[in-house]
Amino acid sequence: MSRSLSLTLGSPKKPTSPRSLFPISPRKASLPPPSPSRLMALPTIKPLVITDRRTPVVETIHTEFPSTEIVSCGANEHGQCGQSGASRSSLSMSKVTLDSRQIIQVSCGANHCIALNREGNVFSWGANDHYQLGLTDYDTSVDQPLSVQYNLRKETITKVCAGSNFSAAISDSGKAFTWGLNHRGQLGHGDDDGRDVPERVRELCSEKLSSVACGDAFIIFVTSSGSLYSCGENLNGELGLGAFDECKYSPEPVPELVYVKKVCAGAKHCIAITKVNSVYAWGDNSNHQLALGPEAYQQYRVPTKLKFNQKIKDIGATKSKSILLCEYGIVYVYGGQTLPVQCNLSKILNIYCSPCTDAWLSVHVSGSSTVHNSTVLYKSPNDRILSAGLGEGHIAMVITKDPVIKVIKAFYDIHIITRTQLRI
Repeated sequence: MSRSLSLTLGSPKKPTSPRSLFPISPRKASLPPPSPSRLMALPTIKPLVITDRRTPVVETIHTEFPSTEIVSCGANEHGQCGQSGASRSSLSMSKVTLDSRQIIQVSCGANHCIALNREGNVFSWGANDHYQLGLTDYDTSVDQPLSVQYNLRKETITKVCAGSNFSAAISDSGKAFTWGLNHRGQLGHGDDDGRDVPERVRELCSEKLSSVACGDAFIIFVTSSGSLYSCGENLNGELGLGAFDECKYSPEPVPELVYVKKVCAGAKHCIAITKVNSVYAWGDNSNHQLALGPEAYQQYRVPTKLKFNQKIKDIGATKSKSILLCEYGIVYVYGGQTLPVQCNLSKILNIYCSPCTDAWLSVHVSGSSTVHNSTVLYKSPNDRILSAGLGEGHIAMVITKDPVIKVIKAFYDIHIITRTQLRI
């Protein structure tokens, strides 16, 4: 679908501000000039039509969805790189065998991947030993993306998430679907039987869901109002229900936590940020990953507020670490030490993490190169990363060529932790 924005610009009477792209007359402009940050968010922008150097006129700015592709690298013994006929591992990024022109999201489990396109269709590939792909015709693995249709054919999916050996999806109507391994009740169907195809979580029929986060053997569901429900393993309090139960087979509401904007799940812990910029953490803290200080307990069974006085832009959770992205590019990494590791990284757009590994990656809007603990495996300043997922030993990304106007062209780098952690 295309969108048009008409904007007429006149001759300037005053010097332009540094943030302006062109001289603008306030009296003749029907709309304020788009700032660089807003333009950078546009997927595709056709060239400006300029009739005069001194008095440029933007006739029409067309925005279109960009053409994307999925690239991957790393361990491939289960076909998790999605490159049909490829070797058991790959050190370089290669294109996934999929018509991915409209793919918008990818998520990785331990040895499998699921992807979502703009039409709301789901694709999966990799290991299928627990039917985490939702494909009943394949008992072991699939080395190229295939469409997941059973029970999803009439749904428009808006979010997908992969746990270690299971998968979850959220539809535009707020329904939740889960499938794959269910030995700890993580699928939320009231039992511990695995599901070989997507099945709706009936216990949440009265709630409209907006997103989902998957840990090693548990799930956190987020409602449209910002409330949380959780199910699965709870030996470390990762469900946030106030007890250390072995597991919960059906979703239960997480108490005393509302207006949640985003939640991330590590292997056995969680971190969440609310709409008022408060950050909470709970679950396993044996690696000091909850960011609650050196004197904190080993486990927290309820969401506990972090004493943090900086504005948080983004959060992430790896297998045994938590990551806070603050203003001005300061990143705090909690886990492995009693005090956080502070990284001064400028102009970071996003951070991507996985409960399957302690590797994490960041996407920058600059030409700078920052490596987190080890070697940069992929760096492409001409690509824009739209989504990324990390498995135990592989990585997959949705990329598009930079669609931004030349005068404010952005460069994107992507950084990833150790090759040894990726088992390459």
